[in-house]
Amino acid sequence: MDLERDRRTNPTPETCIFQFLGDTLTDLLYDQEEIQIPDHCRAIGTCAFTDNLFLEHVTLPSSVKSIGCSAFLGCMYLTSIQFSEGLETIGSGAFQDTGLRTLSFPATLREIGDEAFTGCPLEELTLPEGLITVGAQAFSECTDLKSVTISDSLEDLAEDAFFLCPNLRHIRASPHWQQTHPQQCLSFCHLLQENFLQPFLCVQADQFPKGQVAVGKVGALRKAHPFPESIAGFVPLEHHQRYLADAFLFQGSKGVLHQ
Repeated sequence: MDLERDRRTNPTPETCIFQFLGDTLTDLLYDQEEIQIPDHCRAIGTCAFTDNLFLEHVTLPSSVKSIGCSAFLGCMYLTSIQFSEGLETIGSGAFQDTGLRTLSFPATLREIGDEAFTGCPLEELTLPEGLITVGAQAFSECTDLKSVTISDSLEDLAEDAFFLCPNLRHIRASPHWQQTHPQQCLSFCHLLQENFLQPFLCVQADQFPKGQVAVGKVGALRKAHPFPESIAGFVPLEHHQRYLADAFLFQGSKGVLHQ
């Protein structure tokens, strides 16, 4: 048996120690699956746990105010982290390419940095009341993400925060937030339309509103009856001109356009 490896992966409380620079945690000296950050810690340093393939669960005390850039980057087996009230900042790339599926942010959180959660298998996301800033591509490439809820406090939300999230179907925001953030809402509309249309069929017909296409499931396509069985809604045709070059167009009073 490799005694040194056994000691690193199965540490006793005496050997389970962290490395600090002042009150900033900079390294985990002994690998383990579950850790609880000490109460005297004020910050998780840059790259403190980068590419740790043992780590699965982390508990942060209320004393931690910030999580540094790339702190948990590449911890692919990290599936659970417990944040505490007191956390204010999550740095760029802090949890990029980890295994986190759920997140519960504290009300004290004010900023989420660029690419902080890029590539995580998140399914739902609620941005808490009190959060002010979400950086570029903060939740990009979260391919399992289906719904996002936005709080009224959010002032600065990067337009590409949800870049390459192909399964995102629902973004919830209050009427007040929508009225005060029209440009971001427009970006979301384009994003959701692109996602919505990928597995769907567009139909344009004389009886539909002028310049509109109806959207329904692709599986309903029939040679004799090219309409979808159910219409989910109408979207402006002008947004989908780019699909024309690669589309099949059925002639007649009814036209069927699909990617």
